[in-house]
Amino acid sequence: MKFLTTDEISGEIVKVIRSAKGYIVLASPYVKIRENYIDRIREASNRNVEIHFVFGKSDLDEREVRKLETIPNLNLHYLENLHAKCYLNESTAIITSMNLHEYSEKNNREMGMMIEREYNEKLYNEINDELKSIVDASTHYTLKQPKYQNNYDDDVGYCIRCSTQIDFDPDRPLCNRCFNEWRQYGDVYYSEQFCHACGDRERTSYAKPLCYSCFREIG
Repeated sequence: MKFLTTDEISGEIVKVIRSAKGYIVLASPYVKIRENYIDRIREASNRNVEIHFVFGKSDLDEREVRKLETIPNLNLHYLENLHAKCYLNESTAIITSMNLHEYSEKNNREMGMMIEREYNEKLYNEINDELKSIVDASTHYTLKQPKYQNNYDDDVGYCIRCSTQIDFDPDRPLCNRCFNEWRQYGDVYYSEQFCHACGDRERTSYAKPLCYSCFREIG
């Protein structure tokens, strides 16, 4: 466990994003992300890292939405009563007073603690479990996505359970993580939440992964 000052917090958050191999969870009530973080998050997405971003205290403004729209594998969540600030990957957790906001970094006096799983697995797991609980309690926040007709040439699809961008394949309409969850029961008619083609919130299933509009458009 390591104590962090303001400048050290920023550097360690970047390390959490850059070193992630499987997943990242970023919890910050207020969000105004500087370009360095956006670049690092995009790099993680390009490595097929699963990214969950939870925010809370105010709706994202248009500039933040435009930044985040360019990042595949980004799952955005909204939790109105979120006050925790925590940044975690599969090996390191940072608990801090600092929001992921430019003003906090430039103007505030912040502090935090870094916990590494290798040296304190019990504490890391407790933090990880609480972040999972926060994500589960949140509402999935859907960014504006291009409609299906714009995706034919790009072969872009969406996971029917979490809406993560994946390759378009109606025979496999779940991302790897959600597929591993689904195959425990293997019910092809189990109700899911998103259209595989357009990404809109629609009632779908593994057997019928497209909404009615997209099914007609393909057919």
